[in-house]
Amino acid sequence: MFNQVIKLKSNNFTLLVLYLQNDSTKKIKYALQKKIQESPSFFKNAPVILNISQLSCKIDWSSIKYIIQSLKLKIIGFIKCENKKLNKTILDSGIPVFLKKNNFKHSIHIQKKKKTIDLKSNLFFKNKVIKKPIRSGQQIYSSNSNIIIINNVNEGSEIISDGNIHIYGKLKGKALAGIQGNTKCYIFCTELFAEIISICGQFLLLDQIPSELIGKSVQCYIQNGVIKLLKI
Repeated sequence: MFNQVIKLKSNNFTLLVLYLQNDSTKKIKYALQKKIQESPSFFKNAPVILNISQLSCKIDWSSIKYIIQSLKLKIIGFIKCENKKLNKTILDSGIPVFLKKNNFKHSIHIQKKKKTIDLKSNLFFKNKVIKKPIRSGQQIYSSNSNIIIINNVNEGSEIISDGNIHIYGKLKGKALAGIQGNTKCYIFCTELFAEIISICGQFLLLDQIPSELIGKSVQCYIQNGVIKLLKI
C-alpha cells in the first residue's frame, strides 16, 4: 500500500561543491561574490555541498552560513571531515552530512594559497565508444577511461569522464572531463554549443565561451589552472 504512494530511489546528480579553505568570513564573502558575478543566473538558487576539511574550529560558522545563503546559494549538505567538533557545529545548525563520494562534479575553491598537483600522466588506455545520440536527461559516465561519442550530445544531457572526452557531433549538453583530478585531460568536439564544459572541476558556461568559437571545432584544456579553448 505504502509503495503505491511514495518511492525511494538512489540517483546521481551534478552538484556544486564549495571548498571553504579559509577561515576569514570577509575573504569567503568576497571570493563568492566575485565567482557569482561571472554567471549570476547559473548560481542563483544553486544547491551546493560544502567541503570543510580545511577549516578550523575557530570559524564563525553562523556568519559563514549566513553569507552563503544571503548570496542565494542553497546549502544542502556538507562533506564530513576529521574535525569532530566542527562536524557537530554544522550538524547542529541543521545541515546534513554527505558521504565523500565522487559523484559531485563541479567545484568552487576558496583557498588559503594556490596548490599544485603533480600528476604523472593523462593517458587512459581504455576507450568507451558510443554511436547513438545522447538525449536530454541522459548521463553517461566513463570510469578510468576516455569517452568517444560519434553523434550529437543534446541539451540537458551530461557526458562525464575520468579521462578525455571526444565528441564527433554537436555538443549542446554538459561535458565534464578529468573528474578524478587529472588536469591534463582534454575535451574535443566538432561543434561547440555546450551548456557547461568542465575539466578537473574548473568550468565554463555557454555565455562565457567566446562567440567566435560557438559552433566550431574546438579543443579544451587546462593551462595555469584556467580552461583554455582553441579552435581546431
